[in-house]
Amino acid sequence: QIASDLYDKGNLRESAIKYEEASKLNPLEYTYFENAGITNFQFGYYEKSIPFLKYVVDSINPGTGKSEFVLAQVYNELGDLEKACEYIYSSSRLDYKESFRKIGEYCVDNN
Repeated sequence: QIASDLYDKGNLRESAIKYEEASKLNPLEYTYFENAGITNFQFGYYEKSIPFLKYVVDSINPGTGKSEFVLAQVYNELGDLEKACEYIYSSSRLDYKESFRKIGEYCVDNN
């Protein structure tokens, strides 16, 4: 709840830290990892967001497509369009609605 309150007040970095702490206390709750990844991404800590989001995708796999969507955004920001495309397609296969708008942006064929 503290992490959520901090997020609502715009304290993204502090919110991310609290979500990280919550993920250690309850490692079976994927939303703590996902929220730690998202808030780190929103704060501009792209590299720091990756392990949290990849943990959700690779280990917990809730099948929502949200972590894949944010990973695509992270890799886009880092200039890795190959990984951005890979994750945006993964997100779209899970029917995450927002992903469909980004496929054309992240998956540009340069041939």
